[in-house]
Amino acid sequence: MRKVTKFHKITALSISLLITLIVLFLLLNTFVHPKVTSVIIKGGQDSALIRNQQIRLEFNRPIKRDNIADYIKINPSIEFRTIWSGNSLVVIPNQVLDSDTNYNLSISRELEDIYNEKFIEDFEFIFKTEQPKIALIEKPLNSNQEILAIYNSDLTNRQQILVRENIKYFGINENFAVIVTENNYSNNIEILNRRTNEVRSLDLVNQRVSAFSFSSSTTRNEFAYTKQDIEVKANYYLPKSKSKIYIYSLDSYSQNEFNPQGTAEDVTSLEYSNKGESLLYRTGDSFYSIAESQNPENYTGIGRFLSEGNFSKDDDDIVFIAFDPLNTYDSIQFLSVFNSNRETTKIESNNIPVLDPKFKNKTDNIVYAERMNELITTKGIYKIMETDLKGNKKELLASAENKSLELPVLSFDDRYIAIEQYTAEQLKDYQNSRNLGFQTKPHAGNIIIFDTVLNKIYDNNVLGSSVQWL
Repeated sequence: MRKVTKFHKITALSISLLITLIVLFLLLNTFVHPKVTSVIIKGGQDSALIRNQQIRLEFNRPIKRDNIADYIKINPSIEFRTIWSGNSLVVIPNQVLDSDTNYNLSISRELEDIYNEKFIEDFEFIFKTEQPKIALIEKPLNSNQEILAIYNSDLTNRQQILVRENIKYFGINENFAVIVTENNYSNNIEILNRRTNEVRSLDLVNQRVSAFSFSSSTTRNEFAYTKQDIEVKANYYLPKSKSKIYIYSLDSYSQNEFNPQGTAEDVTSLEYSNKGESLLYRTGDSFYSIAESQNPENYTGIGRFLSEGNFSKDDDDIVFIAFDPLNTYDSIQFLSVFNSNRETTKIESNNIPVLDPKFKNKTDNIVYAERMNELITTKGIYKIMETDLKGNKKELLASAENKSLELPVLSFDDRYIAIEQYTAEQLKDYQNSRNLGFQTKPHAGNIIIFDTVLNKIYDNNVLGSSVQWL
């Protein structure tokens, strides 16, 4: 009897304890309201990334997931999508954010958890986006030593990345920097791991790189380049093989030849699409083709153009520089847009020569250089223009000092335009020039940045070339 009584007491005590825990649990669920316990944002609250942003919100309790986006607002307004992971909600903007801008993300107090409890009050999270950065090749006067450097969009806070002689091409992201150097007609490629500062060389010997492009993919670290065996003579070189394209993976440090249907030989230019999934390439006869980098059999022949600009925001259009080969006495080049339906549209420029077209990142408008004044023995003095696909254009920036503004490159939010500015003396210095396809540019220019929001020019006398936005 004693054992039975003791057992009953233990059982009763256990049941009482269990009931107490259940009551406490119910009370907690009654009086503890749902709330956001933490927010993680890429780049930090004071310098949030404008591209590939993800805002992770951690809740203290399971939340009802139905129509969650209806309870979330972001101001200034942007489109976004949401993904759940346990009690974490990831808010992903569908577009590039505006730089140097305060955003307010709010969650309505009407949002309920799975126990039908609401927030006590609206939740608010304020963050500020980053000031964009540019990378460029600094080219000091009277020196072969060139510097890969990074600046803020107002040309402040200089950061030196690498110093080498005669940098021909480069590509950079937050993980890697890749440079192509040239010595006596031969090229080499070096890879800097920006996380570890390790430098790896491909040790190219008697080989020439005539084209290079760095992928903008957010999922793959890779670049594409051409390689050709050469024999170096005293003042020239002789080709010993055909030029071939290779795609190099920075994740595995390995490469594969890229030659869709045998079309990628004697390639003179390469350009990754905005999503970093396709390669546009041009052969020596000016014929352009495009194929997926990881699926080369998905190939399209495009046609002959003078020079490419770049891809539209959704990669559906490509802007080229073209001219009419049947117009014997007038070879002035114009803008030509090729779309995914294989249709080509000519954008009229009133017989004014144009150069260096770039699609904007948020619209289908094109920013380009247009000749403003003639300059004897040169292609002329250029200004920066913008046009839509119907040819409605406007002037963005012209030099009051009759300096030529060329090679506009837009920040990812389209606010800033980096430009190479040349004097008349630089345009006439043919001994110090670089070849860019069908045209030449001075060896370097004064890099200026135009803030289209503040209508302000930043000019810190930086002599360089090949600006890229980060």
